[in-house]
Amino acid sequence: MAEARGQAGNELEQMRQLLLAANNRFAQGDAAALKALCSHREDVTLFGGAGGYERGWEQVAPRYSWASANFSGGQMTSQVLATHVSTDLACTVELEHWDVRLASTGSMASIDLRVTHVYRREDGAWKVIHRHGEHLVGINPSLRSAEVGHHFASPGNPFWRLLHAARLVPQACTYEDDVRLPEWGLALTNIVARATRAASELTSPEYAAGRLALARLITRLKPRVVAFVGVTVYREFFRARAKGGPGPKPERIGTARVFVVPNPSGLNAAYPGFRDKLVWFRRLERYAARPS
Repeated sequence: MAEARGQAGNELEQMRQLLLAANNRFAQGDAAALKALCSHREDVTLFGGAGGYERGWEQVAPRYSWASANFSGGQMTSQVLATHVSTDLACTVELEHWDVRLASTGSMASIDLRVTHVYRREDGAWKVIHRHGEHLVGINPSLRSAEVGHHFASPGNPFWRLLHAARLVPQACTYEDDVRLPEWGLALTNIVARATRAASELTSPEYAAGRLALARLITRLKPRVVAFVGVTVYREFFRARAKGGPGPKPERIGTARVFVVPNPSGLNAAYPGFRDKLVWFRRLERYAARPS
């Protein structure tokens, strides 16, 4: 049995190398190699970073094609955190980092995902039967934001256009205007101040200290509403108490009401389009206008 598992583990590692190569082709806009490594059966599933929740190959295959069409160049790297393997089933837990060129704008973007893959042997070969990816975004400054000294400075990020379109600010602006937000009754901060290439580089003590510092800041400034930009940062702050996705939340921080808007990245697969995100920014505007 141990020998069989050892052989299965070696073959799984070979599969992972094929998957890494396929994902790098995916970053170039070509999903063919990745789809060839997946099960084509009716119980294959996909949700998270690649978009939505799909079950069955007839749903999964076009979703992969759609996702890869968003990219026109780039690369992907992966760090394996854990591997579990038996003779016929296996899973891996990984951190993925993508640097990709967006086909729609030509600008570069970085994506950090925590990903679980489940594999099954089919006709003597490992196949991916499930992928679950979650974005790690909106927690601390990107290297680009740290470089220029402004929030949401990555090329192609629609955050500032969303603010204006939702009438949260009175005029069109860019990241260089973030210093003017207090004029309009707004302010921006991060749960962790240290800039990193990937959110996965942050440590548990940094998160713990960030939660405490952010709670103290909010209590001192007494805003009427705290808006978390991205479900991930909301979950990092409230931990086990966090529930659901975007929208108003039952929690309060001091006297401040809480609202969550989707991460503005164009690679947010759950809310891929500008209008998909704008719905929630407009709801935030109406929510903030209500009496506490």
